[in-house]
Amino acid sequence: MTRCDSCGQGGAVLVSRPGSPEHLCGACESRAQIEERAAADLRAQLAHVLRAWAARWSADLTPASVSAARDTALRGEADQFTA
Repeated sequence: MTRCDSCGQGGAVLVSRPGSPEHLCGACESRAQIEERAAADLRAQLAHVLRAWAARWSADLTPASVSAARDTALRGEADQFTA
């Protein structure tokens, strides 16, 4: 019996996911699909805001500095939502 790569539960099936295939049980596959939809939704909501922000700061900063500032800010914001 194949075990789930996420929770260890038996009866997992091979699932092709971005990055690499993995074995997931039904519950973990459902969770993974919800996480993928949530990430896609967040990207869509943030895309226009991030483009406007980058355009505002790109006149004063190099592209690498804009990217570093963006990553630092988003990492800090994301930390507020982790349990």
